[in-house]
Amino acid sequence: MIRMNKIIVFDFMRTLYDPDGECLTPGALEVLQATHAKGYRLILLSKTGDGRSQQIEGLGIDHFFDRIELVDEKSAAMMQAFLDEFDALAADSFVLGDRAQKELTVGHAVGMQTIWYHCGKFADEMPEGFTATHEIKDLRHAVACFA
Repeated sequence: MIRMNKIIVFDFMRTLYDPDGECLTPGALEVLQATHAKGYRLILLSKTGDGRSQQIEGLGIDHFFDRIELVDEKSAAMMQAFLDEFDALAADSFVLGDRAQKELTVGHAVGMQTIWYHCGKFADEMPEGFTATHEIKDLRHAVACFA
């Protein structure tokens, strides 16, 4: 079976959403619009939190995503399940997040390209055992990774 689709798994907290300002991170809407327009299947992955579903809906971004998954812990098995569900090739798919030792590690474990949004609270958290495929300090720069 030939896998044709490409997915992007987006982290929510401190990647697309700024909890300090209680708003979307600068550039989040532009990245979602651009990747959606390029035909990527988009997945939002977030740790479970009180009112998280309503928070996402309230931001008006839920319609961009083919799947929104709220979990207690992110895992490589979960990333592989997304690839399988959307019939996507790992090497052509991405995980984008600010936590080098969380979502990027589990994406890398299944062969996905990783985009490290290297800023904010976890900017000093370095990847262990791998180098991120892409490193950005401005979320808008992620669009160039999806050529």
